[in-house]
Amino acid sequence: MDWRLIFYINVPIGLIGAALAMAILPSYPGSKGRHFDLPGFVCVALGLFSLLLALSEGQTWGWTSYATLILAGASVNLLALFVVIELQSKEPLLNVRVFRHWPFVNSLLLISILSVGLFAVLFYVPLYLQEGQDLTPMNTGLTVLPQAIVMAVMMPIAGRIYDKFGPRWPAVIGLTLTGVGTLLLTGINIDMTRPS
Repeated sequence: MDWRLIFYINVPIGLIGAALAMAILPSYPGSKGRHFDLPGFVCVALGLFSLLLALSEGQTWGWTSYATLILAGASVNLLALFVVIELQSKEPLLNVRVFRHWPFVNSLLLISILSVGLFAVLFYVPLYLQEGQDLTPMNTGLTVLPQAIVMAVMMPIAGRIYDKFGPRWPAVIGLTLTGVGTLLLTGINIDMTRPS
């Protein structure tokens, strides 16, 4: 089968999810009289676009090229202007004042670090299994399938654990397990035994 078909997998899932959401989830009336923060939206959209373009094309253009530096500078200025606009707006697109609360910022930092680790593993492990260990794409998918199953099973359980014990101990235990697991992955190399 053509590999591009993988991008169509989410189409029926999305349609089923949308239909179930319309049928099951309660509807809430929208707030009237609120204004869309157009200046904030323009600043954050252009700022993030500039940042993503600079990061994605920096390798090709050169990290110190004028185009990359101009885009990076524009991104920093536009995102800073976005913060200024949001602080002065009566109906901001994003309430940036929540970043004054350390527990909230701390949780965002932890989630960011975990996301970087998770996506790095999701990218490099299949690449290693196919290129380094000569596994077929099907066998690679079956090898990493238990990780997805465990995540699907643990999501609702994790919610109940959080409700019962709070965030501290589940976060400490989860981060420790994640750190140990990631540390163990540093030992893999191309010279490890290939499957027969």
